Amino acid sequence: MEAPISMQLGGNKLIMKTNGTWGLESSDLGSATFEIERLVEEKETLTNSLSQCLDQIDELQKEVVEVNNMKAVVLEMLMVERQKRLQAESELEGYKEELRESFRVIVELRKLVPKEE
Repeated sequence: MEAPISMQLGGNKLIMKTNGTWGLESSDLGSATFEIERLVEEKETLTNSLSQCLDQIDELQKEVVEVNNMKAVVLEMLMVERQKRLQAESELEGYKEELRESFRVIVELRKLVPKEE
């Protein structure tokens, strides 16, 4: 019986079997298989992380919409309060002017009243 024909390059060995087919023996095959399995697991981990991140993004988008709605309500309330304040300030200025006018009238009336000696 003849020895099988084989060729070797690095960690790979190609062997011709007795039935005439070629077979591959590789020390790199085990490490490549391990690396592929590790990469598949890493991909699954990254996919899960990505899914969680996308869920968080969805939740954050909902929160942003809610916050923007609340912001719009608060700004509207602020605008109403500013209008009330401006109206109150305007009324206050009107009352101050009426008070000044009344004070002038009182001063003028006092001038007309004879002084007691």
